[in-house]
Amino acid sequence: MSHRLQVTLEDHQYRTLAAASEASGASIAELVRQAVDAKFGSDKDRSARFMAALGEASGVWADRVDDGRAYQRVARATLAARPLAR
Repeated sequence: MSHRLQVTLEDHQYRTLAAASEASGASIAELVRQAVDAKFGSDKDRSARFMAALGEASGVWADRVDDGRAYQRVARATLAARPLAR
């Protein structure tokens, strides 16, 4: 889905975009989209960063001798022993 906007630019901003458009062959709209993605990231960038972090986290428990269930039992017992805050 695309959205159309109207943006008011200062003269120097428009001249900069127009010159970059001429030099690159990309439209001014495309240059604005690229600038937004560079500043705020795109959905594809966020997805790639998430997948990279997921890959880096893979195997972090590989050297542990206990299993996940044993860890959960200890953690839950510790939490159950604490008094409830009111």
